[in-house]
This record gives sequence, structure tokens and C-alpha cells, in this order.
Amino acid sequence: MSWRLVLGLPFAGAVVMALFLWMSGIISVGDFIPDPPPERPELTLPEVRVDSEVPPAERPDPTKIEPPEQPELTPPDPLSPPTNPGTVTPKPTNPAGEEGGKPQLSRTETPVIRQDPTGFERCFSGRSTGTEEVVVAFDIAPDGQTSNVRVVSSTDSCFDRSAKRAVEGWRYNPRMERGEAVWRYGRQTTIVFQPGE
Repeated sequence: MSWRLVLGLPFAGAVVMALFLWMSGIISVGDFIPDPPPERPELTLPEVRVDSEVPPAERPDPTKIEPPEQPELTPPDPLSPPTNPGTVTPKPTNPAGEEGGKPQLSRTETPVIRQDPTGFERCFSGRSTGTEEVVVAFDIAPDGQTSNVRVVSSTDSCFDRSAKRAVEGWRYNPRMERGEAVWRYGRQTTIVFQPGE
């Protein structure tokens, strides 16, 4: 055992005991006897009378209730000008995908954003004529984004990456069936590359 533990433990015990005795002396109240509680005043309650003859509540007969009178409403004349010339009546618009005011339940997908391929110029290095073609297949998600973009065939594989990146950035109005946007699988397109002038 360490000499610090041998000397420190009894000293710490003595300090704790001295603090305990000092605190008990401070909070000691001696022979304190509390005052007896005051006498409670006597309460007298008034006499309660019970009414034995309470008339029953009258309930209306549901068969005799009449509905309130409704004011007579006349529809406005569609050919007359508005009553308040400061108000503007909005003209009904034809939302996208609707023809003749009726919602279109089915429609094919239509392109919204088609960006041209970039970064293929190095593939034409040393050539100033000729064209290259890449056939790309892809799917169109219900949110209009392209997915599962893949090269089906190509005349030069150097152009494949540029064609795929371009199609991945395309956006469509999705295909609609029975009023809901659905996936369109296996859409194909051919991208033609020509050397720049």
C-alpha cells in the first residue's frame, strides 16, 4: 500500500466527521416544540331542501319540425357583364394533356428536353468527312427521366459514351395510361454524329 493512502484515508475521515458535526450544530433547533394548531371554527351549512316535483323537460316532436325557409337563388346570365367591373373572371385554361376540356386518359411520351451530345470531337481527329451513328435504347420513368440507357449498336464505339450521356440528360412528358403516368420500356433512338466545321 502506498503511504499516501495510509495517511490520507484517516485524515479524510476526520475532515468528513468534523464537517458533519459542525453542520448538525448549525441546523440543530434544540428542544423546539411547535405551537399547537389553532382551533378550527365550526361550520354550519344551510339546510338543503329537495324539490320532489320537477317538471319534465319538453322535447319537440321530430315529425313536426319544419326546415328553415331557403332563399330563392337565380343563376347569373352568362352573357351579361359582371356586376362588379373591377373583378376579372379567369378564362378556363386547357391544361397540358387535355383536349377539348376533357382529360386525356392515354397518351404517348413526348420529349421536353433533348440535349445534343458533347465531348465526341476527339473521335473525329484526323477526319473531316463522314458520319457515325449510335443506336441507343432507354426506358422512360413515370417522372419523365430516362433510365437504363444502353447502346444497341454503333458504327464506332468511340461515340458510345457521348451518346449515352446525352440521352441520360433527356426529359419527357411521361406516357399516360388511364390517367396515370407509367413506365415506357425499350424506346430507341439513333444519334448521328458529324464532324464540326
